[in-house]
Amino acid sequence: MHSAPALLLALAALALPARAALLGDVAYDEAIVTAAELAPARVWYATSPTAAATAAKVATTLDGGFVLTNGATVLVKFSYANTAATPTLSVDGTDAKTVRKYGATSALAYGWNAGEVVPLVYDGTQWEIVKGGWATTTYYGATKLSSATNSTSTALAATPSAVLAVRQEVGKVAAALAAYTPPAPTWDAATLGANPTIALAVAADTCYQRTGTGTLTISSISGLSSAPTYLVASGFSSLVLPSGFTVAGSGAFRAGKTNHFTLWTTPAGSAVNFLFAE
Repeated sequence: MHSAPALLLALAALALPARAALLGDVAYDEAIVTAAELAPARVWYATSPTAAATAAKVATTLDGGFVLTNGATVLVKFSYANTAATPTLSVDGTDAKTVRKYGATSALAYGWNAGEVVPLVYDGTQWEIVKGGWATTTYYGATKLSSATNSTSTALAATPSAVLAVRQEVGKVAAALAAYTPPAPTWDAATLGANPTIALAVAADTCYQRTGTGTLTISSISGLSSAPTYLVASGFSSLVLPSGFTVAGSGAFRAGKTNHFTLWTTPAGSAVNFLFAE
């Protein structure tokens, strides 16, 4: 009587000829695939306890058999965020390679959060993060939020708190403007006769009206500020301004009419702006 192991061996021996018959003349080799051979094709999981400010990130896989080859993929759970400008990564003691967002674009500080699992692929030269590019004014992508209300950056996105802060400041300005009552201007009027020559010393919130005939010659204008002062010239056939002043604005001086002007100083110098004639 045969024992159970002996019976199994006998059955296996009987099966071999049958298997050979099915395969015919085709030779075959039942090779064993090793873990090292499978390494480039698998997706690895690793953890990294490296501090945020340390550029040389170190990660360790669960079984420690990682092989650095072109196309190697690893999911790294970082215990800390990254604050280094140009981080590198070494997995299971392999050579440290630069971590990039894409191409030559650095991973950047705060490229991942503490505790985040970051997918990386080795392209034969560097590690590339597989989660999209940074947002720009041209391309869609990830971006960093900012609560600053005085930034000129085109690479950051405003937080709701930043928008609220700006809105509140605008509201304060709007409320102040709504509550503001401008002072009533003082009216300074004089009749000058024919072809007068005057020196005009102006003051804030004052409107100057000069009436006469012929040519009104203003030899000097003093006291101007960035706030406009108003001048009304009535009945004159022409106007002569002091040196350094030019008339700007649409329209032209109209003889015999009432011509309205604003006078003020600008960074480019003093100016007289024609408003209208009636």
